[in-house]
Amino acid sequence: MARSKKRYATLSQSSTHPNNAAPPCLTCIPRAIGSYLDRPDIRATLGVDPAISGNYTSCSDSVGIAFNANMDSFFPTQYYLAALLERGIRVLIYVGANDWICNWVGNERMALALDWTGKDLFVKAPLREWEVDGEAAGLTRSSGGFTFLTVYGAGHMVPYDQPKNSLEMMMRWLAKEEM
Repeated sequence: MARSKKRYATLSQSSTHPNNAAPPCLTCIPRAIGSYLDRPDIRATLGVDPAISGNYTSCSDSVGIAFNANMDSFFPTQYYLAALLERGIRVLIYVGANDWICNWVGNERMALALDWTGKDLFVKAPLREWEVDGEAAGLTRSSGGFTFLTVYGAGHMVPYDQPKNSLEMMMRWLAKEEM
C-alpha cells in the first residue's frame, strides 16, 4: 500500500484544474467526446437509430430541469444502489483517484455505509490494489456482486484519463472476473 499512498500524496502537485488533478481540462473533454460520438461511423457501430439526429450532449439543461422537477435530488443515490443489490443486480462504483469533484474517499464511505444484506461481507472485504499488465492500476473492494474501485492517474473523466485501465476494468467487470 506504500505505492498507493505515494500516488495520492502527489495529487495536489499535478493539478491543472481545481476539481481534477488529471492533466486534461474539463471543458475540452465534452467537446471531444461529443464530436467522436456524433460521427456517423461511431453511431452505426453503437447501433444508434439513424432516425435520431446526431447531437450528443454530455450535459443537458432540459434533462437536469426534468430531474429537479421530479425531486430526484431529494432521493439519495445510495437507496437506488442498495435496491439494485437486493435484487441481485451487480453494481460497480468506480472513481478516479485524482477526482476532486466526486472524490474516492467519499465514494468509498458511501459504499461502505450502503444498507443491504451483503453489507457485512463487503465491509470485511480488503481494500487492495488491482493491476493491469503487472502495474498497479488502483484500489478495489468487492463482495456479493458489489465492486468499489479507484483508478490511479485519473480524475473526473476516468476513461478519458486512463483509457487502457478503464477498458480493462470494464472488460473484467462485464466478464464477472476478479479485478
